[in-house]
Amino acid sequence: QDLMFSIENSLEFDVVENANFAWAHNFGHKGLQDVNSIADFWSWMRLGLLPLVVQPSWPYSEDYPPALGTDAYEGTNYGRPTGPSQWAFDQYDLQAPIRNDYLRHSRLIGGIKLHQTVAEASKASCIFPTSVDRGLMEAWLGKPCMPSSEGVLTPELHHSKSFTEQTRQEWLLPEIDSMDEMRRALLDMEDGCSHAAALGQLQTCRCVTCRSQSPRQPLVDEQTKRLEIAFVTYNAQYGSYSYVGTNIFFNRGGHMHKHVNVMSAWADVLARPLPELVPVLLAGAFWLLTLLKVACSEVAEIVSVARGAKEGVWKALKEDYLSPWNMVDWISIGIGGLLVIVLVEAQMKVRTANASFEQMMDASTRAREGTVMRQEYQELTHAFFTDVEAMVLAEETFRYILFFYPSILMLRLFKSFSAQARLSIVTKTLRRATEDLIHFFIVFGCVFSCFVINAILFFGQDLEDFCTWPRALNACFRAMFGEWDFTKMQEIGLIKAQIWFWSFMLLVVLILLNMLLALILDAYTEEKARARNAQSLIDQTFDMYRRFRQFRRGERVRLNDIWDAFEKEYNGDIKSMLADERLIKVNFLTNHVDKLQAKQAKRTLENSLAKHEGDIEAEITEAHRLKKIRDAAAHIESRSANMLRELEFMASRVQFYDRMQAPGDPEYDFHFGGEDRSATEASQEAVNQTVSDLSQEICGLFVGNLKQIEVWQDNFERQQNELHGLVAEMQIMVRQQA
Repeated sequence: QDLMFSIENSLEFDVVENANFAWAHNFGHKGLQDVNSIADFWSWMRLGLLPLVVQPSWPYSEDYPPALGTDAYEGTNYGRPTGPSQWAFDQYDLQAPIRNDYLRHSRLIGGIKLHQTVAEASKASCIFPTSVDRGLMEAWLGKPCMPSSEGVLTPELHHSKSFTEQTRQEWLLPEIDSMDEMRRALLDMEDGCSHAAALGQLQTCRCVTCRSQSPRQPLVDEQTKRLEIAFVTYNAQYGSYSYVGTNIFFNRGGHMHKHVNVMSAWADVLARPLPELVPVLLAGAFWLLTLLKVACSEVAEIVSVARGAKEGVWKALKEDYLSPWNMVDWISIGIGGLLVIVLVEAQMKVRTANASFEQMMDASTRAREGTVMRQEYQELTHAFFTDVEAMVLAEETFRYILFFYPSILMLRLFKSFSAQARLSIVTKTLRRATEDLIHFFIVFGCVFSCFVINAILFFGQDLEDFCTWPRALNACFRAMFGEWDFTKMQEIGLIKAQIWFWSFMLLVVLILLNMLLALILDAYTEEKARARNAQSLIDQTFDMYRRFRQFRRGERVRLNDIWDAFEKEYNGDIKSMLADERLIKVNFLTNHVDKLQAKQAKRTLENSLAKHEGDIEAEITEAHRLKKIRDAAAHIESRSANMLRELEFMASRVQFYDRMQAPGDPEYDFHFGGEDRSATEASQEAVNQTVSDLSQEICGLFVGNLKQIEVWQDNFERQQNELHGLVAEMQIMVRQQA
């Protein structure tokens, strides 16, 4: 990219800064950005760009002839230096400057192309007030309208990449025509061959398009929508083609937007020194193998899920395979495959352009010898320009697609980070805050959209940054992060600028943005508190190294071997294996896993149980804890109400039996009678015992629930204290930075 930037920046700078016109003695006072009319364009083209690109003689410094002395200056003028027009340098086959040399190290290929698009002229496209007679308005206007959407606003890079409606085209061929002939050709384009026609020498006019028009009209007129002056260079120092297009957009407000677009591509990516080429090829091969490995792994996983399906393949894939991370993997595979296809297509276009370049070199050699016809040379040049344009556009497409690949790789990195507790804090924070963020962004989007609409209404007619919805949206987003131009806003109106700017800063920046940070920090604090006892990446690395050494010594087995033993027991049905909730003991592991020692089996079970309990605890949020407390309190209240109803029923039965008089009744004596006590005493004792048992049960249940609530409350208070401590630390840091 650095080499491409060097080439493209040099070409663009030269066209913008050094193609000058409006000459006074030795200085051209105007450049490309001063072209504001059709007459300015032809002056810039004839006096600025053409002498800049086509330099048949060696340039000399300012006031070179007078500096040689009076004798050397006599009989000469400044426009004809006395120095040699060409130099024979060491190891040069031809004298410099060689025909079509440009910027010393580049070579102009073919010529200069002028092509444009024009709008269709029609009186029906004119817009008049409905209350005024249309025929009268058309007679008053006296000409048709030519609508165009080109150049309404300042053009962007993609606006000048390719032509889709080319209607007028002319060529300047430096290897066929002399400088004077090319200047006369530009004059013919400017006056539309009218001078040649007036002399009765129309066939001598060098503007092909103008010769065929009737009535006579210049090449560039009021119908022109977009005009491009293009030429192609080849830089042999770096081995690259460059398509230089100077675009002029004619908007219907009367302004002419100027934009220089330089698109480059390598002539051969393999034409590099071996020390530079080998690392690139190795990296490319490694990337391709990695991409194939990921694709094979995903296909193998799909096959495994399909084979283990019990209720249909599609249902199994939906439940057991489809997940955001797997979708990220497939998107990365798709973009990687698309990159390979586009790269191959781009290289094919490079080969086509190189073949056309070879024909152009042969034609250029024959042009020096005067053995090539102008028509043949122009056709070859046209074909070469077409191939080069297709090549650089294919290279642009490849870079655009390549732009998305690192973004997908970033998501895959997050997938890898989720395997480590400390590295997964960011993803877990976003996952925990997702629900709150959705609701926040609904409010934020509504408020922000209202401010964007207000900005369009306030500033859109006077400032380009606010004249359309996308531009205003971007300008407001930039203002939200501190990049604004209040001076321009103030020029529109101080009161309007103050009203909008103050309200935007207070509501969006100071309130909503800080609320967003608070939401994210709240979720981050919770996740950081959960991961405070998690193993760090360094400790995990040492553990992996320790396990590897113990495995090499035969002191332990790999965790993969334990997994494989369970998978074999369930015949590869991983879903059933993970759903099984049976408890496992040490001897079970040692009996089912080959070479597993009891010490490792015990440690593995302890770590697994701790991890399982930690995962369950991590899934419980404060909202879940409060819900559990409310559910437990409601359950206690319901049980207490049931007990009270039972007590009331028992009390009513006791009163009933107290009122019963059945002396000598065998059934009564069996239940309530006894030695040394009356039936009434036996009934009271039974009731007291029942009430005592129920009271103890209620008390035990109540005490157990209160203890659980107390534990939850302690955890909640501890997390609150940690949060307050973090907030206090942040406040101290903010004060220190302020």
